[in-house]
Amino acid sequence: MNLFCYLCIRADRCGELVPERNVHLRYFPEEDINPYNHQKMKLKNNKFGAVLMSMALCFTATSFTACGDDEESGIDPTEKSYTAACTYSVELSADMLEMADITISYFDAAGDSIAEPLTSSTWSVKVTKACPASFKDCTVTATLKEDAVIDSTRDYSFKVSTNRLLIASDGTSVTSSLSSPSSTTSTLKAENVNEERIKNAISRLNCSFGAIEVTENGTIDTGTKQ
Repeated sequence: MNLFCYLCIRADRCGELVPERNVHLRYFPEEDINPYNHQKMKLKNNKFGAVLMSMALCFTATSFTACGDDEESGIDPTEKSYTAACTYSVELSADMLEMADITISYFDAAGDSIAEPLTSSTWSVKVTKACPASFKDCTVTATLKEDAVIDSTRDYSFKVSTNRLLIASDGTSVTSSLSSPSSTTSTLKAENVNEERIKNAISRLNCSFGAIEVTENGTIDTGTKQ
């Protein structure tokens, strides 16, 4: 620590310098009066300012790069994507389920052929694709069971109800839809019951949904409906 003494002096008539009665002493920390310390503080401030400037430049460059990527990719964020969902459903009467072997054949979203045996009175499957989409045939095939027990003392009622519900949307709203319900019934009176007639009654209920397509903007092409 350096000691600085501030003396208040005055000149008397003889021109001599005489110390003032009150002498004021004050201590100053060395770092406050050392010019080297001021230089170090200035350097620190300069370094801090340089760091802030570098961070600002990096942030600006990143912002411009992100904007440029969106423009160069050619992707329109407002462009909508459309999907189409096709639901097939089948419902059988009790006699149909008891006397017939039923197989449902359809194509999944990947285009692979699927064949499923129907073991309950109701069945459904949903196939979803990106537009443009093409949905191939879905068929219901029924044959008389080999171990079927035929009772000629009662009536038989064979019924198959089907529906294809096709819905296209843009993710937020439905752009088009189509429902194709169908129902077919075949009955036999007890006096007419025999194996051959039951085979014919069951086979008449075989049915198929024709192929159908959906355009890239989510519109169902009814011209392909069969």
